[in-house]
Amino acid sequence: RKILLIKNGIDLCALQKKQGHQHKERSALGLSSNHFIIGAVGRFVPVKLYDHLIAAYAQVVKKYDHVRLVLVGMGPLEDTLRAQVKELGLEQRVIFIVGEQAYGYYPLMDCFVLSSLQEGLSIALLEAMASKRACIVTSDGTHPVIEDHVNGLVISPSNIPQLVAALTTIVENGDLKAQLGNNAHATVVEKFSLDRVADAYGNLIDSVLDGEIK
Repeated sequence: RKILLIKNGIDLCALQKKQGHQHKERSALGLSSNHFIIGAVGRFVPVKLYDHLIAAYAQVVKKYDHVRLVLVGMGPLEDTLRAQVKELGLEQRVIFIVGEQAYGYYPLMDCFVLSSLQEGLSIALLEAMASKRACIVTSDGTHPVIEDHVNGLVISPSNIPQLVAALTTIVENGDLKAQLGNNAHATVVEKFSLDRVADAYGNLIDSVLDGEIK
């Protein structure tokens, strides 16, 4: 009864400015408009399950040769993940972006994936949603942001077949991809903007000052 949860939010105007300043072109990555880009942003650590994402991608690209995977981040598992990519013969299809901010890369992505074993309210996810990306996330129950097939796709953690199926669904269905991206953006504007967070803290402070909360 004494706990109030104020969820994370992002500054949408600041995100747009940063994306403008850090604009990226597909050609700089050796990619064209014909490529379908799956993207992920986060540290290269075990809980993110990037090895599962790479394994799932390896199955998807067998059927859809135009699909590419872009991993933006850094961390102790970088060498391990690169070795996995090499073992699978995907060096020309998986692109590592190491030590750079992700802002300019979201607009290049067709699909954003958060494949974590467990995850809090991810700022990277909110940024991808604000960029109108179709998102795939994992959850053991109700996800705090994504409603399945409404503003994204929700699958079980550590379930590579489900991840393959979700990726395939978005690759095959451009209308669904656009719908999920638009709904994701609307969700962030309505529920996860920095203004909403500021209002929540303001209401909390007012309640304390007014003696409603002790």
